[in-house]
Amino acid sequence: MKFLIPTYALCAATLLSACATSPVLTEFPAGAQALDARAIQAALAGKSFQIGTFLIGFGADQSLSGALGGRADSGTWRAEDGRVCTQFRAFHSGCGELRQAPDGLYVKRVNGQVTKLEPKS
Repeated sequence: MKFLIPTYALCAATLLSACATSPVLTEFPAGAQALDARAIQAALAGKSFQIGTFLIGFGADQSLSGALGGRADSGTWRAEDGRVCTQFRAFHSGCGELRQAPDGLYVKRVNGQVTKLEPKS
């Protein structure tokens, strides 16, 4: 199963804004490494990321929050070797490949696009 950080609740608005602001990648950057479940847990737990106009938060307790275009949703997430899985109540849910590159974390979307997770403070 490919990545869907809601992946993307990722509705057309997020996809369009992400495409408009950065080049479309279909491959992970050079040097990007797959992470095991423990490393993914450490990289995401307690942190929030911006993906285009979509904001996603990974709780240390496996809770999940997302916001897009004035809408918000919640759910749960889990780390598996090489991928992260999200389960939202309303936004799109699923699993996707996650890799660590020298400049940050990247996820491969269900449509094959690779997107950087921009840390949100």
